[in-house]
Amino acid sequence: MSNIGVSDDSSVNVSSQVKDGFMETAILYGKTLVNNITVDTRNDADSFVFQTEKALEEVGDKIDAADKAAVEEDLKALKELVEKTNAEEMTEAQVEEMKAAKEKLMGSAQQLFTKVYEQAQQAAGGAQGANPADDVVDADYKEI
Repeated sequence: MSNIGVSDDSSVNVSSQVKDGFMETAILYGKTLVNNITVDTRNDADSFVFQTEKALEEVGDKIDAADKAAVEEDLKALKELVEKTNAEEMTEAQVEEMKAAKEKLMGSAQQLFTKVYEQAQQAAGGAQGANPADDVVDADYKEI
C-alpha cells in the first residue's frame, strides 16, 4: 500500500527537523550549564567575601596587623573581582581567576584564624591556671 500524498522528501525533512531540534536543545542545555557554573562561582565568592569580612570584624584588633593585612589584601582582590563581573557574562578565564582568588583568600584567612584560635586557647588555658581559688574539690559531707 502506498502513502497517498506523502513524498519521500517528507521523511528527510522530518528527520532534519528532529535533528535540528535536538541540537538546539543540546546547545541550550550547554549554555544553561555554563551559566549555572558562573553564577555559582560568583555567588560562592561573594558569600566568602561577606563571611571573611564579618570574621575580621569579630576578631578586631586581637590579631597581628601584618597577618590581618595579608588577609585584607586578598579580600580586597576577590571583592573587586566579584563587583566588576556579571555572572551571566563571565568568561571561562574570569571564572578561573575568581576561583583562584577565592582559594588564595581561603588560605590566608585560614592561617590567620588558626592563629586567633590558638591565641584564644592559650588565653583560656592561662586563665584557668591563674586563679587557684576556682579549683573544685570533691568532698563527702554529712547533714546534721
